[in-house]
Amino acid sequence: MTEQILSTETVGLPESAIDVLVFEVGEEFFGIEASVVRMITEFSAFDENIIIEPHIGSIKLSDTKIPLLNIAEFLQLPSTDRDGKLSAVIVSLEDGEFFSIIVARILKTISAEYFYKLPIEAMRYPDIYKSAFEFKGKFHLLLDLKGVLSRLIEHVKLQGEL
Repeated sequence: MTEQILSTETVGLPESAIDVLVFEVGEEFFGIEASVVRMITEFSAFDENIIIEPHIGSIKLSDTKIPLLNIAEFLQLPSTDRDGKLSAVIVSLEDGEFFSIIVARILKTISAEYFYKLPIEAMRYPDIYKSAFEFKGKFHLLLDLKGVLSRLIEHVKLQGEL
């Protein structure tokens, strides 16, 4: 008997669709709510304005350093660049602070109407995933960036690197 992995019950069905930025990290597709995205920039790992660390580095834009989260490393996914190029998605949450995440490539922004509950028992960090959404006939994880930032900082502190 096959167990159902995703609940057919939707989570917080919006009155209207939510725009989701779909991107690739470590050969996996993820999404974030497009409303938090402030800018997307492409860079080379050899760019002098970029510091890529195992977990938290920085990107310098217009004389401002912004924390750069290496979520591929945190999620233990392979680093995938496209011909030496990566992208940084700069986001801002409710507190107005900016940070960015490294992604291999941006796929597109979609209008998602349905989100699906996840089996939290099977996840190492259930608070970093909001739900699942459908893209190109498959389900992908919608990241909760507050949870990602919080868990990543906790992880780095435990390693004695922060």
